[in-house]
Amino acid sequence: MVARLMSLLPVPLALSLPILSRAQTPTPPCSEPAQVVQSQDEAFNKHDLDAFVASYSPNIQISFLPADTVAIADTAALRRKYTFLRDAPSGFGVDITERIVTGCFVIDHERLRPVNGRPARDAGVAIYQIGGRLIRRVWFAGP
Repeated sequence: MVARLMSLLPVPLALSLPILSRAQTPTPPCSEPAQVVQSQDEAFNKHDLDAFVASYSPNIQISFLPADTVAIADTAALRRKYTFLRDAPSGFGVDITERIVTGCFVIDHERLRPVNGRPARDAGVAIYQIGGRLIRRVWFAGP
């Protein structure tokens, strides 16, 4: 009886392991997640599109909550979406009003700066998942 129970022991262990499809890869451990996101914020505020895009994993996934459908799925799409930065007014950017770091996740409350007579306004919350020293996933929730 004990031998039979012992032979079943690996089953719960196997059931608890994540199953990855071919499209999924394990997330590498992160390094300095707050600094990774801060560098991305600085590049955005300087309108440095190349440095901004370099902050992201080549297979970046960006989603907008609550739908959680992927709107941007790679750095080429990210570059196209943010090309406007090159022509943005010099004062355009975001300020981080609150930042929470937990493990490989950084959660920022962002506020758009006032520019060209438009007042500052809430941009919402960005949740960044870091893998290595790159942003791997982003979820935006906001107004």
